[in-house]
Amino acid sequence: MGQTIALPGVRLAPQSKTLILAISTTCHFCKDSEPFYQQLAARNRGPIKIVAVLPQPLAEARTYVQKFIAPSVEVVSSPLDSIGVRGTPTVLLVDGNGKVQQAWVGKLSDQGQQQVQSLLM
Repeated sequence: MGQTIALPGVRLAPQSKTLILAISTTCHFCKDSEPFYQQLAARNRGPIKIVAVLPQPLAEARTYVQKFIAPSVEVVSSPLDSIGVRGTPTVLLVDGNGKVQQAWVGKLSDQGQQQVQSLLM
């Protein structure tokens, strides 16, 4: 935590936060977490933007996210190590300057899911 990341093509609003889902189409823990990600996208009514970052080519990444998570989630194709992520799934909360505020690594427990969901209320 505390590192600053940059996502090509993603505009971070200075006064808001972004939830980054670092996932992969080939990760079975990501697949298991799809219902949770769907809930996040469905419940997100607040000022937090949700962005999915995948290492796959953009067309493949976009198809995966639209089909299995939600069409409303912004998609970026980028090597995960470019945002400091070593394993999937990882969820990052970043501020408007790209500074990581919180990180959750791996398939989240019920408590971890509740922590992330509380950000969207």
